[in-house]
Amino acid sequence: MKKVYLVFSILFMTMIQNNAWACSCIGPKGTDILLGNAAVFSGKALEVMYLEPDGKYLEPPIRVTFEVSEVWEGPVRNTISVSTIYNKFSCEGYYFKQGQHYLVAAKSITLDNSKASIAEVEGLPLCGGTSTLENASENIKAFGEGQRPKKTNLSNKNNISVLQ
Repeated sequence: MKKVYLVFSILFMTMIQNNAWACSCIGPKGTDILLGNAAVFSGKALEVMYLEPDGKYLEPPIRVTFEVSEVWEGPVRNTISVSTIYNKFSCEGYYFKQGQHYLVAAKSITLDNSKASIAEVEGLPLCGGTSTLENASENIKAFGEGQRPKKTNLSNKNNISVLQ
């Protein structure tokens, strides 16, 4: 019995180690983040909504609503909604936490309707330039000054949807 337990323990540790290495990456840095993404902004995650139940071995789809502070690439909006997956072990999505500040980088804009103040953007890989704001200071310094959204009342708030 001890041998069976030992074999399973070794296999389990090997699987964990392989998963940990699967997403070990060095993504773009500095202005390369701007070159490789259609939308780059900083903001506070106001809400993280799970669109499906979470589980130990699942990466559920989530919608994260951001209050935007600054935009370096893409449409300038006060509020940006990001649809992605809650990353735990793959190389897609990101592990956003409500109340935290982030630098967010998304790959492509699929819709930007200025009259309706709506835009949609796709692509949020784990290694694509998205990070907590505290880990993004060197990148933001390289970007230089971005555009700040004009503050409006809630009835006129601009929105952007970022889709995975």
